[in-house]
Amino acid sequence: MMAYLTQQLKPYRYDDYAPHEEFEDVNRYWYQAKGGSWVCIPKLINPYDNLNVRKGASIGECKTAFRELVSTPNRQKRMLVAYSWHMITNEALYRIGERTVCDVFDYAISGNTGNLKLELEKHPDALECTDTSGSSLLYIAARSGFYDTCEFLLDKGAKPGLACGSSESTPLHAASYYGHDLVCMLLISRGAKVDAKNKFGNTPADEAKTHELNQKLQVLKNGDKPSPMARLTGSLCLENVTHNGKTVARLLRLQNIEIPKNWLPAWHGTKYNYLNSILKNGLQPSGAVVDGTAIRPPKGHYQLGSTHFGVNNWASAVFISPSLIYAGHPTYSERVVIDGEQWCVIVCVLCRPGSFGSYPSTIVSNDPVDGEPVDSEWRINVDGDNLIWRMEQGSKSSSLMVTGAVLVDIKFFDSIGSIGGLTYREASLLVHTNYSQK
Repeated sequence: MMAYLTQQLKPYRYDDYAPHEEFEDVNRYWYQAKGGSWVCIPKLINPYDNLNVRKGASIGECKTAFRELVSTPNRQKRMLVAYSWHMITNEALYRIGERTVCDVFDYAISGNTGNLKLELEKHPDALECTDTSGSSLLYIAARSGFYDTCEFLLDKGAKPGLACGSSESTPLHAASYYGHDLVCMLLISRGAKVDAKNKFGNTPADEAKTHELNQKLQVLKNGDKPSPMARLTGSLCLENVTHNGKTVARLLRLQNIEIPKNWLPAWHGTKYNYLNSILKNGLQPSGAVVDGTAIRPPKGHYQLGSTHFGVNNWASAVFISPSLIYAGHPTYSERVVIDGEQWCVIVCVLCRPGSFGSYPSTIVSNDPVDGEPVDSEWRINVDGDNLIWRMEQGSKSSSLMVTGAVLVDIKFFDSIGSIGGLTYREASLLVHTNYSQK
């Protein structure tokens, strides 16, 4: 089974030129994603090749392969396996031949949010359509982890709790089963029920791809929710940071600490469950043992022993950034849902000038820097603060001081640098702790 895909409509894009001649190939159409990456849809797609299974493989084999491959951060690869799985589960739509018109399902499958927007403006009723397998547009986008596509559909009024297909699973079930943590948090913040059960009696937590995601969803399902004060030790002061009359951040500030003059403010993105240890023990480098647990770099990050920027064992250090935006990137900063809002988790620090090495950001441009993982999808420009500060000796009191932690509202976070929003530096000054230096 193969399918031919063409597009007769002008592709939606963020500028007026193609980045490379290859994108003008008449055999395919393309788009630029919000994160900056280019996605090119071939005219001819072979689902078995893309899923790395034998021709004629069973539905179960294809599903297993899709579940494994769709978690890649590379949007191009994710689009190909998403199309492949949709072709296998909606075979009647993909006979050998040429499809001359792309519809809303093509755009949801490929994560083409721009063209999906244009199509729904012309046909708003299509928002509630389902494909031949009973899957909604939101379900399809959530299944493949296209965050921006899901966000757009939710903004348009897509129902996050709608049961889809023969399994009667919701988009949250799909995002959880295929391991898309960020999409799960988005759906929950928009009203998706963590206790919803599908035909098999399973909740999204029951079907989570990873143990970590299962535990996060279990906490929410049981009625618990991360509290800014829960499980955090030390002498803390909770302050709300407001902008235009709205709380945009929740600051957990350590009290009774002396701050030396002229130290530099910086940030470190982390997971919520790590805050207790960080506030107690400070930031520690990978390789250190804290409270009996060895710290290891996350999957997809530079590992211990690797060389980067000419630095041996690059990962054995503490990494911070002068940029709130950089530290708050989901590569580093976990998203948690509190009171129906998404918040990113960031540690506030101050460091002694000259105590660190300064290096270019690894996610600053559309093209990777030397040594960066090639599968990095999300890339950002942080207006000149695209720096990593690397401190080899860890959190010595003479060099680095943790001053607290901050949970930043994602809506405010996303508005930074936009038209009418605060600049990057203004946002950093607004959110950072305002200690009187001694």
